[in-house]
Amino acid sequence: MSLFEVMSTIAGAFGLEIKPTGGSTIRESMPSPNAQPVFDKTTNNAQPLQVDDLGLLAMRGQILTDEGSFRDNFNTPAGSLNTALGTATFTNASLTVTGTGFLTVGVSRDSYVRLTADGNAAWARVARVVSATTLELEAAYTGAGGTGASEFTNWVQAAVTGSSLAVAGSNVTFTTGTTTGGTVSVRRTVDYGMQRWESKFSITNRVANNEIIAGFTSTSTAGGAEEAHFFFAGAVTTEVTCRVKAQGGAFESLSVTLPNGLTTATSSVYSIEVGRDSVLFYVNGILLAELSNQIPSPYRSLDAIFQSFNNGALGGSLTVVIDYIAVLNDNTVSVSSLGQSKALSTFTAEDVHYIAANLTSTATTEQSVLTFTVPAGKTLYLLSWAITGDSATVTATYKIGKSAANPLTEPASPNAGVADAVIYQAGVLPATIGARVEGTSDYTPMKLAGAGEIVRINVIPSAVTSTIFRAVLRYVLR
Repeated sequence: MSLFEVMSTIAGAFGLEIKPTGGSTIRESMPSPNAQPVFDKTTNNAQPLQVDDLGLLAMRGQILTDEGSFRDNFNTPAGSLNTALGTATFTNASLTVTGTGFLTVGVSRDSYVRLTADGNAAWARVARVVSATTLELEAAYTGAGGTGASEFTNWVQAAVTGSSLAVAGSNVTFTTGTTTGGTVSVRRTVDYGMQRWESKFSITNRVANNEIIAGFTSTSTAGGAEEAHFFFAGAVTTEVTCRVKAQGGAFESLSVTLPNGLTTATSSVYSIEVGRDSVLFYVNGILLAELSNQIPSPYRSLDAIFQSFNNGALGGSLTVVIDYIAVLNDNTVSVSSLGQSKALSTFTAEDVHYIAANLTSTATTEQSVLTFTVPAGKTLYLLSWAITGDSATVTATYKIGKSAANPLTEPASPNAGVADAVIYQAGVLPATIGARVEGTSDYTPMKLAGAGEIVRINVIPSAVTSTIFRAVLRYVLR
């Protein structure tokens, strides 16, 4: 007899009814939202898939949608970010655009449209494609209007004062010119967090007086702009600044050296994740920074933006080549019960924390690449870790564990008054540029340290050669 049949028999004795997940109404599903999931323990403690009596997958987890996500590979025809919409009629202060063939040209909700003669200031966002002959705008059209050639695009663009924008070979190229005030940009409204911005690009000929921002900015400056973006300024090709800003606040910023010998002249993938309580910055999948003091407000829409601005005369023109820009927009679906007797199974994920740190070493002594003190009243459970090096000649012994000071060593005898072992993991990082060693605790978080204890990722380099080590710790606090 199956578990479901046993439970149904017991419930029937009390005049109750149990329906499997996937029954006629989700609100009447089982198991109880207060029950712990029952599963067979395997070697890695993974939970096997569960199906109900109808063969439908049963799960406990967050429900996310990606409405508003987009990716632009810049494959637009005719070397432009704009695509012909055909002959259309726009009316100043109206929400309606009329024309022909709207269902076949590729215009869609969230495209920007304009009467070509009205210029860049007239771009208006589409709320919906009503029919082959009618579009409805999100806001009243601000251009002069009329009937004539029109176009649509994914981006509101600007190129002024000697700057230019060109599209070729599925790339967008910004050319800054050398004039003070030269600006070239693309931007589009997306959504509020949680969301991820990503782009692959390169910046050549970096010079003084040029500023580039790439990432998120608020859709308006009312109450103060909000930001989460990469900031490139000056001639140093190995450095980038990660910046965030809350409404009415000052910038929180961290300047970092690009990993593995990268320069901004190399085409690389940069990404930003805006979460509920922090913003994470990555390059080529390597975590550069986590900022949490001045992050954008919840439920305030942001723009995806890529912009170059000359704040003074440049000694030479700058070129930015963008391969693609993408935004992954995650919306959490809120589920609630209609009554106490018809509760839904829901699950709230634990907050996962990240720490990343760098160390430039010229010594062979044991040193900490990363340290973290566990807050009072909390226990740190390890999810995963990683450590990288950038030398082709220097190996390094690495250690992960807890210690108030270096070196990180085990007690003289087993446990020696210490409840848990001091060293969790140790090994050797090879002498390879971009060498990476990593580990995970699989499906079960590993208890690593208690309140007040200091978690360390240490290295002992094999030679006195300047080497950059980077470490990442991913954990939950309980």
